[in-house]
Amino acid sequence: MTTNPADPLRHTPPHNLEAEQAVLGGVMLRSSVLAELVDMLAPEDFYYPSHQLIYRAMLELRQASQPVDMSTVAGHLASQAKLGDAKGAPYIAEVASSVISAANATYHAQRVKECAVRRGLIEQAQAVISGAHNPTVPLDDLQGQASAMVIGAQMSEAKRPTRVAEQVPPWLDRLRRMKSGEIQGLKTGYVDLDRYTCGFAPAEFIVIGARPSCGKTALAGNLAYRFAQQGKRVGIFSLEMTTDALINRMACSALKIDGNLLRDPQYISHFDMERIEAWAYHEFSKLPIRIDDRAGLKPSQIVEQARVWMHEEGLDVLIGDYLQYTATEGRHNTRADALAATSARFKQQAKDLGIPIIWLAQLNRDSEKEGRPYTRHIKDCGAIEQDADQIILLHPWKSTAAANDDVPTVKVYVDKSRNSACGVFDLYYVKKHLTFMSASSREDA
Repeated sequence: MTTNPADPLRHTPPHNLEAEQAVLGGVMLRSSVLAELVDMLAPEDFYYPSHQLIYRAMLELRQASQPVDMSTVAGHLASQAKLGDAKGAPYIAEVASSVISAANATYHAQRVKECAVRRGLIEQAQAVISGAHNPTVPLDDLQGQASAMVIGAQMSEAKRPTRVAEQVPPWLDRLRRMKSGEIQGLKTGYVDLDRYTCGFAPAEFIVIGARPSCGKTALAGNLAYRFAQQGKRVGIFSLEMTTDALINRMACSALKIDGNLLRDPQYISHFDMERIEAWAYHEFSKLPIRIDDRAGLKPSQIVEQARVWMHEEGLDVLIGDYLQYTATEGRHNTRADALAATSARFKQQAKDLGIPIIWLAQLNRDSEKEGRPYTRHIKDCGAIEQDADQIILLHPWKSTAAANDDVPTVKVYVDKSRNSACGVFDLYYVKKHLTFMSASSREDA
């Protein structure tokens, strides 16, 4: 690998001529190797423009189901008037003859990829350095940019544009499984909610809205606990409540213990205390849940912390409580403009991480006046209506099916669902246990 460690920002970027030639020569020696490299290397990962052209020609020949060797590669480039830019047929023949075995092509491809990642880091580092010298660039933005640069490089395989032909088999497979009744997204365990949403799908930005004290935090806690019981890695940003308060709520729901007892534990019976200790040590402590309860977090800090969690142990779903509690970041004319920028950022984060991201949101008083909530009632932020993939609204309702006020009915409106159905259904909310139950199946949540 060619580089100058003394000042990598001012010298030749990292590259490896021998590794690049070994990859190209290996493919021309045994074209089947290319199938192993397609998802690993893009033409832009090669440092030399001639090598980029040769590799792109190989990919185009493969896509056209044509043989890939030095003759076909040279011919393909000649047909595009690019053979001269690729240093001509003699150079292609030289590269092909420089390799005696294709066995190590994947190893050499990894070396090429490593150099490409290093070049990318240098480019991003230059942007960070430039911003650091500019006093008008907020420090939080710089820190988030630097963290994203390092963690993004460590995380993984870059997402590449894909051809439709490559996506048809997995798409049909998902369709067949859904036809057989399998839910493809993250199951909530609430029968009607799963029926309407088909589960919370990867890359979806989901908003759960309600007026204060209507149970949105309790529902989020129930969902987090259920996801974790399925072995899903859950990240929670609790901007309103402490970690202790969240654990109290999960204990109430899991053990069906009155929440007032956990707030004043001197009245807890010895039997219940033993149950709590057994649950805490043998069940709850083993669940893959991570909580950040720092108040006043900015969107950039939330995005950065989520990346850290994803890098350290992986992440399957992210839950935030609640959207209007996020700190304002950058300059905005109104609070609505600030929240619109935050909403768009979380939408992008869901796509970047490839996981469902669920944020709670408060509704304004108009939802009470109109008798039921609508998407337009989300407080201070009309932009959520366009950003969110799913919007789920909770509204308390006088119980007709339950025997007493301990089990009131909550109307759940799936008011927007980009990829599934909208509708309304009931959940029972046992407030003293902070537990939601499916009304249709009467199964405990």
